[in-house]
Amino acid sequence: MTDERDTPNDEPVDETVDPAEGADATSDDGAASSGADPFAHEFFDDVRQGAGTPVPEDWVDPELEKLKPRNPIFAQPIVLIVVTLLAGWLATQYVTELQYFLSPSEALDLGRAEEIRLDDDLMQDGRLVLPSNRFVHIEGLIEGRSGAREKTFYKLIGAHIFVEAENVDDRPRILRNVPEMPDRATQSLQDMHAGSGRLLAFEDLPSRYHTVVTYYSNFSRTWFCGFDPSPELQAYHNNLRGRVELEFMDENGRRPTDEELAERVGDRTDCQNAYLLLADTAPKSYWYYPALYLALLSIVVGGVFFLVKTWRTGDESASS
Repeated sequence: MTDERDTPNDEPVDETVDPAEGADATSDDGAASSGADPFAHEFFDDVRQGAGTPVPEDWVDPELEKLKPRNPIFAQPIVLIVVTLLAGWLATQYVTELQYFLSPSEALDLGRAEEIRLDDDLMQDGRLVLPSNRFVHIEGLIEGRSGAREKTFYKLIGAHIFVEAENVDDRPRILRNVPEMPDRATQSLQDMHAGSGRLLAFEDLPSRYHTVVTYYSNFSRTWFCGFDPSPELQAYHNNLRGRVELEFMDENGRRPTDEELAERVGDRTDCQNAYLLLADTAPKSYWYYPALYLALLSIVVGGVFFLVKTWRTGDESASS
């Protein structure tokens, strides 16, 4: 009687047996070893269902889809809009400085301030007309000097031209308008201005000069075009019209018509063009404004680009 255990196993082993069957059999018989994987059933179920097939390139895990934010981030577009608008607004504030930098570097000679009103080319309808935002040279006598921190302001006699210069007088402000005894080289007791600078019409001045304009408007009893007359100046003009009307009534025994009153008053109550000369300010001294302007324009262009890109991304996400 031959023992089956001694018989050599010449028959090939069937390797096509499904491992899951063995696992199921072992589980059914309750003979599974203590080291068996408890997730074996789930693994072999996935194998039977085709979980081992290649994954498409455009496949996205549903669990990851749940983690993806469904609503776009609204803070980023708002910040881009604010930064773009701010850069655009700042760019518009420096247009005149950029134009002055690009203006001719040779100073336009305007001659003497007291002779300007005699030039018919520079006078229109009784108003002084000079090129604004230009590099000019002018001479004239000084009056109405005033100081403001490191700057000093004064008017040139004969024209509504005012000058802003560096304050080089270290005396107390109360003594700056006190005339000094001249030496032999001094031709006159009156201070003289002779120099070049940037000429700006009062209408083109930044808002920081409004206080200076109001001061000299009241000082010269003149209404400057581009600015509303101050209450003090309005009161002065009303008193002027009243005095002229009384003088006319004394002479003619009747009230003047509006045309007669306007003819008597003349241009004393009309607005006049005025200019501020920024002394010793050449176009080349504004060299940094082109760089600043290009930087602001780059911010505007970049902001618009990223806004368009953000909106397109949001539309694609919404459509998908």
